[in-house]
This record gives sequence, structure tokens and C-alpha cells, in this order.
Amino acid sequence: MTTTAVLGGGQRTEGDATLEQALAATARADISVYGEGGSPVDDDTASNSQLVATSSTTLAPVTPSGRDSLPLVRDPARAGDDAVEMARNRTKNTASNRLGGCDLRVLRDNLDEMTGRPSSASGKRDNPDSSSNGATYASNKRVSAKKRLDQLRKEMDEATEKQSAAGADMLQMLMLMREDAARRAEMEDRRRREDREARREEAAAAEARRYQELELSKLMRDEQNRKEAEVAAENRRRYEERAERDRAEARERHDQMMLFIASMQRAGPQTL
Repeated sequence: MTTTAVLGGGQRTEGDATLEQALAATARADISVYGEGGSPVDDDTASNSQLVATSSTTLAPVTPSGRDSLPLVRDPARAGDDAVEMARNRTKNTASNRLGGCDLRVLRDNLDEMTGRPSSASGKRDNPDSSSNGATYASNKRVSAKKRLDQLRKEMDEATEKQSAAGADMLQMLMLMREDAARRAEMEDRRRREDREARREEAAAAEARRYQELELSKLMRDEQNRKEAEVAAENRRRYEERAERDRAEARERHDQMMLFIASMQRAGPQTL
């Protein structure tokens, strides 16, 4: 029997590979009374399947992988148990078209010879961590499942670390944003205070200018009133002086007229 090297430094026989292929195909094949897709098989089909299954001479012989290997046959010691089982379950199939129509009971009875090692009659399973020395399909599946589980666990740990790092980055960003908001608020308050001070100073300056303008207008008004009073007083004085002069002239003319009249009266009788 030829052997092939496998990963892990171990060896496995070609019979192991054949058995693994057969078991994989058996796991995928539906050997119950239901056909593919889950639809029940009618009575004629079940009867034909039973006839094909019970006549092992018509099934394709199972041969182990090897140049000088002989065809495998069923174990005669288990023929009675198989007959009782078939009588109890008449619609049970014992062959699979996906395995080329081979009798599955031949694979069952010659499992030790095909695998090259005794079957685990004690019920102990192989170590799932060891993939060498003729590992079976189930053990390989367990190893791959464990590896996949470890990978998922590692990915979950990495995702958790990334989430923690992202949370720390987010917290730092929030702190920076909070500091920036506080700085902006402080600058806005300072700017508002400066604006209020500037407006207050502008209002005070405007009030001072208005007060100065009022004072100046008052002074100008007083000065104008004073000038008007002086002009009025000067006009009154001139008017009084002119009136006094006119009265003096009128009084002088009156006196002259009276003197002329008196002189005429004195000279009148002499001329007559």
C-alpha cells in the first residue's frame, strides 16, 4: 500500500484518502427514503432501491486504493444483523448513486482495512489538533473549525482593540473640540466686552460733544443777545440825542421867532 506525505510531517495512506472521499460523499448523499430536495420517494422507487441494495452482486465492488488490492466484500458475521435491520426498515437504502452505486455496508465492514488502522471501538476520538498519521474527515473538520474559531476570536479581539482605540481617539477629539469651543467662547466674550466698552466710550464722547455744543450755542446766544442789547441801547441814545437836539433847535427857533415878533411890534407904531 502506497503512502503520501501530508502537512504536519506525518503520512497517510491512499486508502485514507479514498475513505475520506467516500465518507464525504456519504455525508452529502441522502440515503434515507427521501430523495434530493426533501421530497418523499414512492413505493415503487423504494422497492427498486431495496432490491438494488440487497443484491450486493449487482453493486459496483469496492476496492481499496492499490495496484494489487482485491475487491472488498461484506462481513458474513454481520449478515444476520443486517437482515434484521432491513426487515425492520424496508425502505432503507444501502447504496448511494454519488458513490457509483457502491454498497455502504462494504465500506462499513472494511473500514479498518481501508484506513490502515483499527477503528476506535473504545469511543475515543482522535486529537483534533493533530492532522497527521491518517487524520479522518471529521477530525480535519474539527481542526478547521477550531482554526476558524481561533481566527474569529482573533478578529474579534482586533476589532475590540480597534474599537477601544477609536473610542480613545474619539474622546481625544471631543476633548479638543471642547477646548476649542471654550477658547472660542472666551474670545467671543472678550470681543463682546471690548465692543461694549467701545460703545460706552463712543456714547460718552457723543454726550460730551452734545454738551459742548449746547454750551457753545448758549454762549453764542448770550453774546448775540448782548450785542443786540448794546445796539438797541446805542440806537436809543442816538435817538434821544437827536430828539434833544431837535427840541433845542425848535426852542431856539421859537425864541428867535418870538424876538422877531416882539421887535416887529415895537417898530410897528413908529413906522406908521
